[in-house]
Amino acid sequence: MKHGSKIYKQGDCDGLCGIYAIVNALSALCPEIDKTHAKALFRALVASLAAHRKAPLSVVCDGMHGTLLRSMLTRGETHVNQRFSAQITRSRLNLPASRATTRQLCERLRDALEDDHVAILMIDGSYSHWTVAYEVTDKTIRLLDSTGMKYLLRSRCTFIPTSKGHQLFRDEIILVRRQLSKE
Repeated sequence: MKHGSKIYKQGDCDGLCGIYAIVNALSALCPEIDKTHAKALFRALVASLAAHRKAPLSVVCDGMHGTLLRSMLTRGETHVNQRFSAQITRSRLNLPASRATTRQLCERLRDALEDDHVAILMIDGSYSHWTVAYEVTDKTIRLLDSTGMKYLLRSRCTFIPTSKGHQLFRDEIILVRRQLSKE
């Protein structure tokens, strides 16, 4: 065996980051989701994927687009609501115009995340990936990420294709929030 060979980790050969992003977002909003519940949620999402797709293996290997992620998020919201009576809502990030800057995006995202939201983001560039943002600082977007990434540097984020930074997709930013119960 050759020492120094590349070690592959979860995510290098699979496209399940969308499912992990859903599990991470819902877990961040619902502290009652422990490891057992997270695994049950993951299983429910994978089963839903297998039941509703003609070729689920292509999603496992190649990842999912935004429409499928939103559909899977609906399944996750239902699962969490049934188990914990947790009402989850989602919305889009309202940007001022189609020509919004990444600075404007980060400021809007910061405001939303301070209002008890998390955001599921699609990033591209160094690699394509779904992740979850929970905080925006002056220099970073802090993450709950299935690959272990802790943050994105705001200075490396852009809306245009890039191979070195992180391309953000303004239409693939999903704000997720746990609705507070009215008692």
